[in-house]
Amino acid sequence: MDTSQKLTHLSLCAGYGGIDLGLSRVFGDLEPVAYVEIEAFAAFNLVTKIEEGELPPGPIWTNLKTFPWEHFRERVGLLSGGFPCQPFSSTGQRKADSDPRHLWPYIREGIRVVRPALVFLENVEGILSAKLKGDQWADPAETPVALHVLRELERLGYSAEAGVFSAAEVGAPHQRKRVFFLALSNSLTDRHRGWLADKIRSPLGWSGQSISEGWQQQAALSRDAGAGHRWPARTGCEQFEWEPPRKITIKSQVG
Repeated sequence: MDTSQKLTHLSLCAGYGGIDLGLSRVFGDLEPVAYVEIEAFAAFNLVTKIEEGELPPGPIWTNLKTFPWEHFRERVGLLSGGFPCQPFSSTGQRKADSDPRHLWPYIREGIRVVRPALVFLENVEGILSAKLKGDQWADPAETPVALHVLRELERLGYSAEAGVFSAAEVGAPHQRKRVFFLALSNSLTDRHRGWLADKIRSPLGWSGQSISEGWQQQAALSRDAGAGHRWPARTGCEQFEWEPPRKITIKSQVG
């Protein structure tokens, strides 16, 4: 990893680029090596955001299962992805690894080949309780999928942690809990680790603090900022007086 350059970024299951924008606020300008997104509308949206200057330019690959990992070996500083949640969501059938939309094995292989310095993944809270169905993995059937992901990252030579965070913690009026995985390559030198730590602290003004202390401060600031904001009434609830009306009555001009 070249600390004199921008942090190179491989964005898997990029969607609308939300994770990309969030990571750019933490690490500063990122240099995309590729975006991977199979949904046509989402890919079109990425192109539009690139053209409008809201996302940095980079090639878009449409199928994660056929991505040419070898071409990016040791060229990626940060690999991220909000991989499909349908196999784990409480609103679905929760087939976990037996669901054809389960992309973790492909992402795991990509991490093994590419060897990024940092891995950042996101999924729904249901990944904590969803369990492996098959016995073809290094972990036995009935192992929670989230635990399996953490163990696989460790087997690949990473120090990995996971946590549950909600949108409410950063000032939003809803919970929207998500599980985030963060893994750091064990092969990084102390200089590289210090560089990454500075990248995280600097944009958020965390100088002189640990990352956990800085995170708590940032969350508190977000909550305070949100406290003075008037959020509109939720769907199905009576609107507040200050809100513009959602329903407009049109009177017929027919006599």
